[in-house]
Amino acid sequence: MPMFEGMDEDTGRDIGPMERTINGFVQGYQGEVDPYRQVIMAGMKSLARNIDSQTKRGREISRNMGALLDCVRELRQMDQATMGPEDDEATRKLLEMMKL
Repeated sequence: MPMFEGMDEDTGRDIGPMERTINGFVQGYQGEVDPYRQVIMAGMKSLARNIDSQTKRGREISRNMGALLDCVRELRQMDQATMGPEDDEATRKLLEMMKL
């Protein structure tokens, strides 16, 4: 469907905090993005939208959050083969900053 100049499919749509976080993660992803990773990342975006929607309505999010974390773990496992020690150190520092 044609869009007006300066607009995209997200124009006017409420983007919640989880979706914003996942979008940043996906945009900053450093690994090779093969079709399998693309499917995982698309699933992560969908799960993030669902989590934001459920949170807004006061609904239970544990199943979707568990599925989202499984996606993150899957990507992490796929990337560990190509990660150097400096990448692992950067991840550790990021997790410390996030207090996770």
